[in-house]
Amino acid sequence: MIRHRHKPLRFEKKSLDDNLEGIVELTHFLPESLELNNITDYLADKKYWIVAARDPETNKEVGSAIWYEVEPGKVEYWLSMVDPAYSGRKLGARLLDLAMGISSQQGYAKIVLTTFNKCKGMLKLCKRRNFLPQGSRKLEVPYGSNDFAIDFEYDFGIDNQRKLSYVVNESSNGKKSNDSLSHGTPLTPPINESCFNEYPL
Repeated sequence: MIRHRHKPLRFEKKSLDDNLEGIVELTHFLPESLELNNITDYLADKKYWIVAARDPETNKEVGSAIWYEVEPGKVEYWLSMVDPAYSGRKLGARLLDLAMGISSQQGYAKIVLTTFNKCKGMLKLCKRRNFLPQGSRKLEVPYGSNDFAIDFEYDFGIDNQRKLSYVVNESSNGKKSNDSLSHGTPLTPPINESCFNEYPL
């Protein structure tokens, strides 16, 4: 069997002064899409970061992440989107790793995010990246009557007694085995250096 080898995605830093239409298009995959002014107005008075993942084969933006400073020492991973056609390439994990790495290097102590009960991939990613759940709340339409949001927090300076590192073992056939816990090791975000190609820190 011949397996197609994808070219590495490019990760680009953006600002509100750049063309963000590609990112706006990605919001159409969300339960409630956003307009450009929803993003620009929300971030206008904030210290923020925007990263877009571009496919060099199509020159199309296929993923993005936006996070901003909530208060001194704390950022919120606000909006993360991946084109469903690119699922399975760990793009969501690479975007979160970028946000964690950049936030840590810039001296932030905590990063928080909100995801949803139906987002199984994001829930697993939060567990693997050592985010701790902070609470949940029921959602209204258009999400669905049985849907709820879950708030997570990652503390870069968490104390030794609470340091848990989730290790996910993968078998040769690609199926994941049960998560195992290892204790007492320093918690640092598991940054894949290849994520930083073409994204100078």
